[in-house]
Amino acid sequence: MINSLPSPINATGILLHGSLKEPPLAEEALRALNSEAYSSAGFKKAAGSDYYSYRQLEELICTLTEAEDVLVVNNLMAAAFLVFHTLARGREIIVSRRDLHQNAFSASLAGVAQSCGAYLKEVGGKETAAPGDYQGAVTEQSALFLTINSLGSSKREAFHEGMPAGLGKPELAVVGILDNAALLDLAPFGLPDVLQVQKLITGGFDIVVFRGDKLLGGPPAGIIAGKGRYLSLLKQATLASALSAGRIDRATLEATLALYLDKEEALKKIPLLSMISAPPPRIEKRAWKLVEELKDSLEGVFNISMTAGEAHITEESNGLGALPSFQVSISSEKLSAAQISELLTKGNPPVIPCELKEAILLDLRSVQEKEDDLLLNSILDSLGGDRKEIRVLDTVPSPIWTLNEENTFIYANKACENFWGLENSSILGKAISEILAPGEAGALLKSIKTVMKSKEKIAIELKMKSFGNKDKWMDIILVPLLNGQEEISGVTFTAHDVTERKRTEEELKYISMHDSLTGLYNRVYFEEEMRRLNTHRHYPLSIIVCDVDGLKFTNDILGHEKGDKLLKTASNLIKKPFRTSDVVARVGGDEFAIILPRTNEKTAEEICERIKKNVEKYNQEKKGIPLSLPLGFATGEEASGGILEIFKNADSNMYKNKFAHGKAVKRQVFESLLEILAEKDFMSKSKAERLQEMLLLLGQAVGMSPGEIKNILLLSRVYDIGKVNIDDSILFKEGALSDAEWEEIKRHPETGYRIARFSAEMNPIADFIMQHHEWWDGNGYPAGLKGKDIHLYPRILAIVDAYQAMTSHRPYRELLSREEAIQELKRCSGIQFDPRLVEIFINLIDQENLV
Repeated sequence: MINSLPSPINATGILLHGSLKEPPLAEEALRALNSEAYSSAGFKKAAGSDYYSYRQLEELICTLTEAEDVLVVNNLMAAAFLVFHTLARGREIIVSRRDLHQNAFSASLAGVAQSCGAYLKEVGGKETAAPGDYQGAVTEQSALFLTINSLGSSKREAFHEGMPAGLGKPELAVVGILDNAALLDLAPFGLPDVLQVQKLITGGFDIVVFRGDKLLGGPPAGIIAGKGRYLSLLKQATLASALSAGRIDRATLEATLALYLDKEEALKKIPLLSMISAPPPRIEKRAWKLVEELKDSLEGVFNISMTAGEAHITEESNGLGALPSFQVSISSEKLSAAQISELLTKGNPPVIPCELKEAILLDLRSVQEKEDDLLLNSILDSLGGDRKEIRVLDTVPSPIWTLNEENTFIYANKACENFWGLENSSILGKAISEILAPGEAGALLKSIKTVMKSKEKIAIELKMKSFGNKDKWMDIILVPLLNGQEEISGVTFTAHDVTERKRTEEELKYISMHDSLTGLYNRVYFEEEMRRLNTHRHYPLSIIVCDVDGLKFTNDILGHEKGDKLLKTASNLIKKPFRTSDVVARVGGDEFAIILPRTNEKTAEEICERIKKNVEKYNQEKKGIPLSLPLGFATGEEASGGILEIFKNADSNMYKNKFAHGKAVKRQVFESLLEILAEKDFMSKSKAERLQEMLLLLGQAVGMSPGEIKNILLLSRVYDIGKVNIDDSILFKEGALSDAEWEEIKRHPETGYRIARFSAEMNPIADFIMQHHEWWDGNGYPAGLKGKDIHLYPRILAIVDAYQAMTSHRPYRELLSREEAIQELKRCSGIQFDPRLVEIFINLIDQENLV
């Protein structure tokens, strides 16, 4: 046996709500439907009675609409398809752009027109279309004018004003299609009067297509009414019989439309019209009655009130206006509007409210008056009585449970089942120790004693295991459960998941204590620990201080990304030898410090030696700039001296070591840069020697002193040292460089200048490194120096280096011959190179027979 589901009560205030069923049929229509459904051809009257019945329905529609003839098919889209297919197949339908794009219904009609082979021609703008727009669109292929849900002028003649003379075509049919059509004047109730079908027909429309349901209150049949000559064509069409409405829909439609012969009968007996025409005072009276009855049962748990509002025919206005109404508001401090709405939709029958942010609204205009008692009982069943309290608690997402005096579960809501992954039957009657882990149960039992003693609620924070063995931090409120004698008979627990909050707190705590780059403790935490550990029981106490020598150089020359990497490397090497009780911190940009409680001087010295060995091992295994970590330590035997003094002594010792080895460190860095440069250079050792030989000859030829010769030879070794910071993929790229890559190349003279300033040995030639790509005509880089503003050293180097490069192999070109290279030097003389020096150099090449 199939159980029918109860029909929902529509309390949304939307009379034709899209997600709900159509409004109920009139009683007369239901009787006709049932009568026709249980009849059969064998019980029909004499032959021809079917035809008579059909003609009776059509005559009834003609009477109500004042149409010449009528055709009833199975639905509105079928009616539209029949009209388009019969009158406009393969031809144009002229329609305003506004009508065609106003909503989903219009879009569906456009699809129907296209599917039957008609062509839609849009006229007018977004707002409206003038008669001239329609007439200007008429061609030999035009079949009809179309309006969709038009609530404007219904005069057919409007489409024919200004018809071009001599067009030689008969008048085009004017077709109107209504998604919401009425047969009564609904203007007194707040709806537009132009919805009436008969106004369009008497206004001159040739065909009006409308539906039998919605505002008409009948079945979803499609009705075509209008001029006889067009209806005759439609009835003769082959599709007419295929699309014809069934006998049940015809019988139901006829019984509904028969009520329209008496306006008062229609407004009273057709449910939707009854809702539309209901006087506002009557709705207000029903709303007040519902408020009073709900307050009697729900006061104290829910807030019940009444407010004036508006009801609508559909969810989209569609120009249909609004109806004055009254609404019952229900809200709760414990439940959201969504939770209340969910409870009501699960009622019997389901109640569909209007859901706002803080409350739900029950609009009485969309509820039939005969449903008032059903509505009240469903609400009370869903929200009222003892069962309601349990249902409400089951909608709360937080676990809520109650233990009796024996600490046994006597209640657990749905959230408890989800939290522990247990059925309610597996929880109730069990002791707390059977459900919770020992640590959790112990903490709660301790808190229960506090509640029992004070008879007041308390709050605790507890980490608990949820289903799937997941750790959850819970804020738990314990409230005493009092009996009639004001004695505690149990405790109710409400647990709120605060795991995310705790995680955020832990993250913020970690951030406040740790350095974001290295993960070590930060200076704030280090200073707090200095204060905390400055007690007798932590002595003897040692402090080690070290810094990353050359960090500023690395940041300035190689970039902060390399500097950050260097800091991370240093922090990993520093923290290796220490205990968890030791405080290892980054206390400055390049400075680290370690507090070693209960550590004597000898142990501190041994730890420093281990750090030094770790650094040495790292430098042996890793290529590139060596890591330098100057260390200093100090020890205090008694707390009386103060921990701050220990820190100052350690810091002072570190700086002594740093200054003692500073020159050696710089020399190591410089040598490592030269090694990196050698790996990036294209010149072999023999070619480098040849470069120096040519520089020596040219330097001597222009009268350089031995000291100047020494400087220019040093320059020849390091002028390209800025390239250590350029990626190999750019340096060794075969083919043309991109603009971005070329800009990267052009930065290397400045980088080389900064490196040279770092070294005492190279500092005298730093300016020459900066200038080695300047051109004689001022078009070089980076400063655009010109002529003799460029120092002699880089002018000489530019010529010799160019000749060396041209006569050496490069990935991006073949080497040039001696003669080709000389020609290129001559071509660039006075442009890139000093012309006097070019002439001297070429003579030297010829004299010395240099290749």
